[in-house]
Amino acid sequence: MTYYKVVSFEDGKLFSFMKDSPVTLEYFPGDWVEGELGPLFVFETLKAASHFLAHSYTSGDTQVWECECEMEAQSHGMILCLEELYNELGEVETSFRKVVREFWRRVYRGEAPYMDIPKGTKLFYKVKLLKKVERIA
Repeated sequence: MTYYKVVSFEDGKLFSFMKDSPVTLEYFPGDWVEGELGPLFVFETLKAASHFLAHSYTSGDTQVWECECEMEAQSHGMILCLEELYNELGEVETSFRKVVREFWRRVYRGEAPYMDIPKGTKLFYKVKLLKKVERIA
């Protein structure tokens, strides 16, 4: 099945949409990318990806790519809410990686602070970019 990945484009390279995050990944078309600390976010339809872009703040160029995905993760309808975890775990003493790991432990126990994920979002542990979408509706 084809899914859609929203990525940032900078200096000829493709990165996670949230490219300024400590867990930003670089994407290479045709190569599998795996989430080191948790699943990767993709969209079920081009319409869902377009809606996300239309309602998101971006500080640079973005692209949408058709992608292939493996190892689906359960989303539980939520997305990271790091600010609350930082406050709880002690931002100064806690590494970002530790906060992310703790978040996913809590997700699977049903205890995580969260916000709703964008409509049409799916989570997978492996994503491979296939083809850039030239026209976004």
